[in-house]
Amino acid sequence: MAEKTILVIDDDEVNRQVLEILLRRESIRAIPAQDGKTGLELARSQQPDLILLDVFMPEEDGFEILEQLKQETLTTKIPVIIFTVLEREQSRKKAMNMGACDYITKPFDMKDIVLKIQEIVSREECLKPISNET
Repeated sequence: MAEKTILVIDDDEVNRQVLEILLRRESIRAIPAQDGKTGLELARSQQPDLILLDVFMPEEDGFEILEQLKQETLTTKIPVIIFTVLEREQSRKKAMNMGACDYITKPFDMKDIVLKIQEIVSREECLKPISNET
């Protein structure tokens, strides 16, 4: 199985660094993005296997970025996990209705987030069509 790539969109540098280290330990390549605009550009150009997206960011929030990701042909099928301090059920429902595949509240257990990532990436791998090799 090829190395998996996760795009981490979060304005908090410490969060990005911690997630990058954690993912590297699991042989997952992390691509950090410090804001939504950069994250969108990287999602288009890098086509990651999954996106971890924070909600609270300057300029555009995570919900706005999620909406753009799901509207664009290049990025619509990339699974997105929202991670945020918002624990309200209304925010969770909003994210899921917009196309997020999961919603994790901060602070989160690092082991749990790695398990979620592995589960979603494995599920997506199973859903890919099998090419006819003759």
